[in-house]
Amino acid sequence: MAKVQIKINLALVKGFFSCRIQGRDSVKDCICIPKENLYQGKDGALYLDFVGYEDTQQKFGRLYSLKQSFSRAEYLALSEEEKKRIPFCGDIKRLEEQRPAPASAPSAAPAMPKTIDINAGDPDEDLPF
Repeated sequence: MAKVQIKINLALVKGFFSCRIQGRDSVKDCICIPKENLYQGKDGALYLDFVGYEDTQQKFGRLYSLKQSFSRAEYLALSEEEKKRIPFCGDIKRLEEQRPAPASAPSAAPAMPKTIDINAGDPDEDLPF
């Protein structure tokens, strides 16, 4: 079974910003993408939507380059200049072409909860993550 590796530079996603959230005992650097910049599926889940463009030269083992996808209404609302500036923000490569991860590589990050309410719960607790 062929495997692929997908890398996405979240800083290039429309609406991305970063911020620091201060808790009582700790500070977390966070990435933020406003919900209106995400696609809500029929299942209620929120998705980042991308389109892959085949890389016929397969530079650096790249099979596809990725651009963020927009709804038809959002795309039509963009000026011609804005359409030209939609950045390639990721790629898809065959996994076999990549170097194996070091044995001491950290495990995958736990799934984030759908909603984090920093004001919910015990007021004496620190950040909810």
